[in-house]
Amino acid sequence: MLVISDRGHKHSRYTQSEIESLFKEADVEMYAIGIFDSFVHRFVDKLDRSQLDELASVTGGQLFSLRDVRELSGAVTQISRELRNQYVLGYYPSNRRRDGKWRKLKVQLVGTTSQSSFRLSAKKGYYGPTE
Repeated sequence: MLVISDRGHKHSRYTQSEIESLFKEADVEMYAIGIFDSFVHRFVDKLDRSQLDELASVTGGQLFSLRDVRELSGAVTQISRELRNQYVLGYYPSNRRRDGKWRKLKVQLVGTTSQSSFRLSAKKGYYGPTE
């Protein structure tokens, strides 16, 4: 999913935690492009940026912060490149309970090669099965 925002969402029907829960349940990767002023003047604008970043990172996506709408094409190109060059990993969890609870994930890069050429992004968890 791609979200493009130019300002805060001041009249949303949902709270930040409700939106975050919906994204977690949907099991969707979200990339966000935020078009923000160079100098953030108001606290609410700082909050909007951090909320958008948190939503993107919880899903394994990323926030691209822009200062000018003319940078939009470059951000979309970068997102496209990332989607084409990512790996999908799977695993079998040791927790076999069917309780539907949120389970945190921690993914790390290990090895002897130069890790500076890699960027790791992974969702922060998933809901366990219920049936």
